[in-house]
Formats: sequence, C-alpha cells, structure tokens
Amino acid sequence: MIEADKRKAIYLLHKEGMGVREISRNMNISANTVNTIIGQAGEVPQTTRNDKIDIDTELVSRIYHQCDGRVQRTHEVLSEQHGINIGYSTLSRMIRELGFGKSGNQRCARVVMVNTLMLVAISIMPFFYGMGWIYLLAATGGGGYFIYRSLLLVLDTSPKNGMRAFFASLVQLNVLLVFAVLDALLIG
Repeated sequence: MIEADKRKAIYLLHKEGMGVREISRNMNISANTVNTIIGQAGEVPQTTRNDKIDIDTELVSRIYHQCDGRVQRTHEVLSEQHGINIGYSTLSRMIRELGFGKSGNQRCARVVMVNTLMLVAISIMPFFYGMGWIYLLAATGGGGYFIYRSLLLVLDTSPKNGMRAFFASLVQLNVLLVFAVLDALLIG
C-alpha cells in the first residue's frame, strides 16, 4: 500500500501537468498504479472486506476433533459437508489460535522418529554387504546421534529441537559419506 503522502504528491504532480510516465519514473512505481491513484484523486481508498467468513468456533473445534486433529481433513469436511469455503491457511491459523495445533507437532515428531530409525537401520545394512568395520562405527555413531536428536524432538516439539534434528541428519549423512570413502581406502 502506498502511503497517503505519496498518493497526494502523485495526484498534485498530475494536476500540475506532469505526465503519467514521468511520474511513474520519478516515483519508481508502475504507470498503472499512477493511473489508479489519479483516478482516486490521491485519496487512500476505504476498503472493507465483504468476503470475510465468520465461522462458528464450536463447529471447527468439533470437526477438528472428529478428524483426529488433521487440519487437511477438517478443511475437506468443512467445504464438502458444510459448504464453508475457507482458505486452508485461514483455517490452520484459526485452529492454532484455538490452541489445538500441539498434537499435530507431536504427530510430526513421531513420524520423524520412525523415519530416523528406518534410515539408521538401512544405513547399517552396507556393513553386511561388504563394507568394513570403520563404516559400521560411523553408521552407528552418526545414527545414534541422529536418533538422540529425534528422540529429543519427540519429547519437546519446539522449532529449536526440530532444527537440531535436521542438522543431526546432515551430520549423519556427512559422517556416512566420509567414512565410506575412508573404509574403502583403508580396508579396501
């Protein structure tokens, strides 16, 4: 939104005879915007939203709990069964404001933990197909650190722990790659 002072200046420059293109270049805004401001006589338009949706929070709460805390499913039920067309981001903001967003974070943390366990198990498998003990030590060490950080994420789903788990995955990947090369060079 362009400030009221700048809008007024654009309008006054146009009234003094300056062309739209010149105003556009001098003010560093598009010619279409200059034309719009001139059409509004330099005044800030008073806009009121007529498409604002007022949704019963009890309905949202009931459907959210029926859908086991799944916001996407809540969104689908509201639009399909109740005919309420609300943006997904608006609905998720409303659910956060109602204080229901915590379980979703916990569910995501559990998914991260399950995926971490599977990834670490798969990263150990090359030992059984010919990689040496150096690789095995790196896979278990890096994997252990990754599992530790993922477990901390399950216990506390703060964004800080989420980033630490993410960085632990990067550490584990780098340790695996470096020690796979070292294992191949040293043990052969």
